[in-house]
Amino acid sequence: MPIQALLLEDNPDDVELLRFHLSESRDVQVSVSNTLKSALVQLQDTDFDVALIDLSVPDSQGLETFIEVQSTCPSAAIVILTGLDDQSVASQAIQRGAQDYLNKNDVNGRLLERVIRYAIERKRAQHALKVAHLELKEAHKQLKTTQAQLIQIEKMESVGRLAAGMAHEVMNPLAIILQGVSYLESESEADAGDWQTRREVITYMRESVIRAQHIVKSLLDFSRPSRLELKEVDISALLEEALNLVERQMVFKQIKLVHDIEEELPRILADENQLIQVLINLIANAYQAMDRKGQIILHAYPHMITKDELDRHPEIKEKFQHEQQAVVVVIEDSGPGMDEDRLAKIWDPFFTTKAPGKGTGLGLSIVRTIIQAHQGVIFTTSKLGEGTKFFIYLAPA
Repeated sequence: MPIQALLLEDNPDDVELLRFHLSESRDVQVSVSNTLKSALVQLQDTDFDVALIDLSVPDSQGLETFIEVQSTCPSAAIVILTGLDDQSVASQAIQRGAQDYLNKNDVNGRLLERVIRYAIERKRAQHALKVAHLELKEAHKQLKTTQAQLIQIEKMESVGRLAAGMAHEVMNPLAIILQGVSYLESESEADAGDWQTRREVITYMRESVIRAQHIVKSLLDFSRPSRLELKEVDISALLEEALNLVERQMVFKQIKLVHDIEEELPRILADENQLIQVLINLIANAYQAMDRKGQIILHAYPHMITKDELDRHPEIKEKFQHEQQAVVVVIEDSGPGMDEDRLAKIWDPFFTTKAPGKGTGLGLSIVRTIIQAHQGVIFTTSKLGEGTKFFIYLAPA
C-alpha cells in the first residue's frame, strides 16, 4: 500500500516543489492543506501515515501547530518543514515527539522519501516501545499481586504447622476455666463458702481467658493478609514474638531452641508481620529437617560490614558498604546439613526436599522475596553432617 502523507503548507511555491520531489516516488500519495483548520479536518477523516508540516501557517504559528496536529492524529509520524529562521522551534518539536525535521532549502526527492520512511518506522518503533512498556508495567503489577498471593499461601501453611502447638496452648487455659466454673457451680449450691478461694479461682479464670485471647490473637494477626508496610520496629521484640509462636513445636520433637539475642539492638525499618513469617519459616524448616532431638540457635547482633564479607558475598556488596552497620540474624541448626548440589537449588521456586504432599517448596523463595523487599540480604551455609546456618543482614532504621 502507498504511504498516505498530509502536507500542511501555505506557500504555493513550496507546495509545488515538494509535490515535484514526491512525484518521483510511486509509494507516496500526498494530500495538501494550506491552513491548520483544514489539515485537522483531513487528519480526522483520513488515516495518514505521516504529516509534513510547516509550523507557520495563516491560522497557527510555532509549536502550537505541531501540538494541534499531534493531538488530533497521535498515530501519524510528523516531519517538521523549516526555514533557516525556525530551526530552533523545530528542535523543540522533536523534543516534544516529532520524528524528524527538514530544511526546505535542502530538500530533494531521494532525501524526502528517505526521511518520510524513517519517520514512519521511528513512529512505529516508539509506539511498539510504548506498548511494551505498558505490558511490562502490567506484568510487573501482576507479578506483585502473585507474590503477595504466594506469601499468603506460605503464611497459611505456617499457620497449619503452628496449629497443633497452639491447640495445646489454648486447651490449657480453657481447662483451668472449666475447672473454675465447676468449682463455682458447686459452691453456689452451698449456703456458705470460702470467698477467698472463690476470688482466687476467678482470678485464675480471668488470667486464663487473657492468655487464650493472646494466643488466638497472635495466630490471627500472623495469618491476616497484609501488604508490605515498613515502619520502625524493635527487632528484639519481633524475634521474641516469632519464638513464642514456634516454641511449642520444639517441645513436641524434643528440640532445644536457644536464644542468643544481644541487648539494645538497633531498630530497623520492617514489616513486622512479614519478618515474623520469615523467621517462622526458617525455624520450621530447621526442626522439620531433624527427626528427633537436636538444637536450633537463634543469634542476633549488631555488626559492622567488613571488606572480607564484601569480597566473599556479592549479595552483601549489592546492599551494603564497607564499615556500614547492619543487624545480623543467624538461625543455626544441628540437622543433617546439605550437599553443594542441594544448597545451590534451595532458593529455586518449588524446589523441596520434603515428601510429596508435605509442602509446596515455595518457602525459601518467598523468604528471599520478603528479605529483598526489606533491602536486606539472606544467604546460607551448610555441609552434610554439620547442620545449616541462615544469615540475614538488615540495615538499621
